[in-house]
Amino acid sequence: MIAYQPSGDVDLAVRGVCPTPADTWETLLRFCSISQQEQDAMYQTVDTLFQRGYELVVATYDHLQHFPETAEILGWQKGADEAHLAERRRFFTVWLARTLSMDFGTQFGDYLFYVGKVHAAHGKRQIEIPSMWITGSVGLIVSTFAQFIRDAGHDADQTAFAL
Repeated sequence: MIAYQPSGDVDLAVRGVCPTPADTWETLLRFCSISQQEQDAMYQTVDTLFQRGYELVVATYDHLQHFPETAEILGWQKGADEAHLAERRRFFTVWLARTLSMDFGTQFGDYLFYVGKVHAAHGKRQIEIPSMWITGSVGLIVSTFAQFIRDAGHDADQTAFAL
């Protein structure tokens, strides 16, 4: 028996299939193309950031809780639900620890995918956080990293490469 083979040029590409978390993570790492010089600078500043990690986590969620639009998204208009706040702080603390340890492995990508589902509309609270708040939060975190590194007296060039 001969299998059917279409004649001519037939596009057999599969479309609309989401990439795996590992594929997405690898693409992101390629996009960021973190150089060895940047990794070395990150390594030189990691203790500074690690020492102030708890401060960053608490300040970040304090800001989200007291900014009306993000408080509303999180359902915290009348104050944070302590269990929900503790859960978010734990996830953020793990993200921070893995980021500071320069964990570029696919398991970190899988973790980020999992956390994204838990914290997004797929989680038990079904909270959808618009990307503008995610992007803005990342910007605030990088800015805080820069402040911490500067406060510790690191060289400006090293700071630039570390970030």
